[in-house]
Amino acid sequence: MARCARSPNSSRRIEQRAVRVSTSVELDWLRPELDRCRELIASHTAPKRWTKSSTYGAVEVVTEIDLAIERLLIDAISARLPSATFLSEESHPDPAALASDTCFVIDPIDGTEEFAAGRPNYAISIALFDRGRPAAAVLDLPAHDQRFECSAGAGTRLNGAKAKLSRVQRVTEARVAVSATQLDSVHLRPFWISMGAAELRRAPAFAAKFAVVLAGECDAALYLPVRPHRTAIWDYAAAALLLREAGGGFVSIDGADLLRERPFLYTGGWIASPPALRDELLALARRSSRYGE
Repeated sequence: MARCARSPNSSRRIEQRAVRVSTSVELDWLRPELDRCRELIASHTAPKRWTKSSTYGAVEVVTEIDLAIERLLIDAISARLPSATFLSEESHPDPAALASDTCFVIDPIDGTEEFAAGRPNYAISIALFDRGRPAAAVLDLPAHDQRFECSAGAGTRLNGAKAKLSRVQRVTEARVAVSATQLDSVHLRPFWISMGAAELRRAPAFAAKFAVVLAGECDAALYLPVRPHRTAIWDYAAAALLLREAGGGFVSIDGADLLRERPFLYTGGWIASPPALRDELLALARRSSRYGE
């Protein structure tokens, strides 16, 4: 019996369906590549570093490991999913990539300054967007041996076990992860005292603040809208989806769901917390503008 030849359009539709089936649930097939990233980091204790002008004009540190990890991940994903596009900090910063059916948003090292200084609070961040919607994410913290994974509707796991957020109901009972720079600010000292939290914990770098919340080491994370740092989508995409799947939320000081709105660049304060602490933290954060520098 003669076989009917598939048209190019038919083949493309079949590939797209295969992509959606294989990526809409899990990213576990990336685990071997993340293990390779950990090995790469371990073998470069003094990586070459330099400064660059970021997408939004700031001067930032970059290392040879940032570039090597980004290349390793993009090559591995492209080999499995040839039609995937990328939005990544170092080599693919064009937000138009999010318009494709399958887009991976990558920050090869969130917290490069931490990594370059030999400190442990850095992470590899990967988020998958399926037709513009967040579908799966991985946040890997090699120095802490923590790997957070999630897929939409299936919860968040830490090293294979279900991640559980805090059930603390009041800020006075809460351990709150905050920016070390903001915590040490003389101008903000009256605010931190008046806040009345059970503990304020320094958590350098963006992803590290989410990690301590997801791991149950802190009850929430707070970044005040006082001389705020610009946050790009590759900084927050994976962390915010992991938090949402664990039952929490990443919101602006105005209460907007930042994962739903997905700004390419966000400049402002934010909260990462379970629902029970959200409103009280928002009210406190809005008061912080009185202590602005």
